[in-house]
Amino acid sequence: MKIKQLLSASVICSALLLAGCGNGAANSNNLGTLEGTASTPSASTSATTESKVPAPTTDALPQVDGDFGQTPVIHPSTQEPPKELVVKVLKKGDGPVVSAKDTVSVNYQGVLWNGQAFDGSFGSGQPISFPLTGVIPGWTQGLSNQTVGSRVLLVIPPELGYGEQGSGDRIPPNSTLVFVVDILDKTDAEKVAAEAKKQQEAQAELQKKITEAIPQAVESGKQALKNGELQTLSLPQGVTFKNNPEGAPELSIKTEEKFAEPKFFLAVKGAGEVIPEDKQSFVHVTGSDTTGAKQTTWDDPTHDVQIFPPLTRLGLPFKGVTYGSRVLVVATHQGKNIVSTYDFLAPVPEAGK
Repeated sequence: MKIKQLLSASVICSALLLAGCGNGAANSNNLGTLEGTASTPSASTSATTESKVPAPTTDALPQVDGDFGQTPVIHPSTQEPPKELVVKVLKKGDGPVVSAKDTVSVNYQGVLWNGQAFDGSFGSGQPISFPLTGVIPGWTQGLSNQTVGSRVLLVIPPELGYGEQGSGDRIPPNSTLVFVVDILDKTDAEKVAAEAKKQQEAQAELQKKITEAIPQAVESGKQALKNGELQTLSLPQGVTFKNNPEGAPELSIKTEEKFAEPKFFLAVKGAGEVIPEDKQSFVHVTGSDTTGAKQTTWDDPTHDVQIFPPLTRLGLPFKGVTYGSRVLVVATHQGKNIVSTYDFLAPVPEAGK
């Protein structure tokens, strides 16, 4: 079935639908006039947190000051950089073991072999989360089999980092990279996949429930519209409306006057229950413009039914409107005058209900 969802103000404000959404007050039949995380550590993720290079060390590897959770101070080594990946656990955590397929949440500081900082998340208040399958090989290899709660020193040779091309202005070609990484948390790859599958199945079940509910929703809405109470309208000059309790109304708009704000009118007061303002609704839509062009979902009332978003999301002045109601809207959209009606049929089923 061709179920269409009107999920945003930008969609509702398109041709043959509403134009300009906001807030307004209701009165009589005129319903009121509206008034108007980074996935991969990189050289460009953040600004350097320290421009002054700490005092160097003559040790073979950089030395690190600071405990887990604190911004590390990395003292560069004056020796030649190692040719192989170096992984040194500075503080062993007692959390679960990280696998190469996991998504991890970390804080980190990155410097070149000479100690010049190029990237880091410490002090930002926002740890970085990313899958280990989506970072440079030195990170994947270096953090695999580590435990959550650990602080790890990584010394990454160029071929496991950014290689001959470097990265941006901060990481020159053939750079050896030094990282201090605090592993804050991890999400199992299997758990992520299982959760995604669960969400897909729930969405499919909800879609099935919505599809199965359409025939009854359309029928009950048609009855509520048919048994509704036709209202006396005072429409703008050049706008005409002829009700049809069995389907699409006759609409026309001939005026060239532009409407700075949409105008809402209750054309038919439906015989159904009051529309919950926080629930989606099945609706039928009919519209016409000054050229005489007309569109309606009533041509195929079961297959072309629309889904209208919760009224509170749009701030529309529909408080107290009942199912079976026909709301008429006059608006100017993209320089074109439009008249349209929204026939509220029934509530849309929700997940788990």
